[in-house]
Amino acid sequence: MYEVYERVPEGAERTVTAVYLSVMNRDSIFLGKALGGVDGPVGLRVVCADSEDLDGDDESFIGFMSEVRSADILLMSLHGDESHFKKYDRMMAVVERNGLDTLYEGSLPESNEENRHRFRHPDSDYVLVRTLLDLGGPENLRSVLLWIARELGGASEVIVPGPVIGRTDGLCHPDRPVDMDIDEMYSSFDPSLPTIGVMVHSATYAKNRIGPIHDLVRSLESHGANVVPVFCVS
Repeated sequence: MYEVYERVPEGAERTVTAVYLSVMNRDSIFLGKALGGVDGPVGLRVVCADSEDLDGDDESFIGFMSEVRSADILLMSLHGDESHFKKYDRMMAVVERNGLDTLYEGSLPESNEENRHRFRHPDSDYVLVRTLLDLGGPENLRSVLLWIARELGGASEVIVPGPVIGRTDGLCHPDRPVDMDIDEMYSSFDPSLPTIGVMVHSATYAKNRIGPIHDLVRSLESHGANVVPVFCVS
C-alpha cells in the first residue's frame, strides 16, 4: 500500500514527482501531509510508502515500482540500513537502470557514504536535505518539498528555509500543554490512584508520531491511573 499526494497550481508548467520510501520507520505519510503547507508555481506529486507494506504485498510493490520508474527523485529514510527492506535489491535494479536521482538517508554512516553518488546535487544540498529528513516535523518536511520545487522544478525564486530544531524535552499529553509545569500537573492528580510514567524519545515528538502515545495515555487514564508522559533525549 502506498499513498499519493498532489498539489498542482493553476497554470503550472510542470509537475515534479517525488517518491518517498520509509524503511522501518512507519512515517512516510508525513512528507505527503506536509504538501498542504507548500505554495509555489510548480506542481508537486508525492508518493509515500513504508517498507513493511511493500514487503507484505506484491501488488502494492508493483504499483509502487511503476511510480519509481516515472519519478524525478527517490528519497529513502532508513532505520539502520537497507537490510530491513526485503525488496530493496529489486527496487534498486530499476533505480540504477533508470539512473534515478536518489537520496539515501540511513542511520549508518558507512551506508550513507556508499550511496552518496546516487544523489546528483552538491554537498551543500546533500547535507541540507538529509538533515531536514532526519529532523522531520512539518516545517522541515515542508522545506524538503520546497527544495524539490526549486531544484527539480526550476522554480529558482522559491526560498527553502533551513532546518528547524524543535524542543528536546517536554510533556507529551493529549490534553495538557507541552511546557506545563510538572508540579502543577502533580497537583491535579488523584493521590488515591497509581501514577504511571511514560517516556518517549524526542524524535517521536519532533516527527509528529505521537498519536499512539496519546492513545496510550488516554487508555491508562480511563483505567484509573495518573499518567506523566514526557519526551526527552535518551
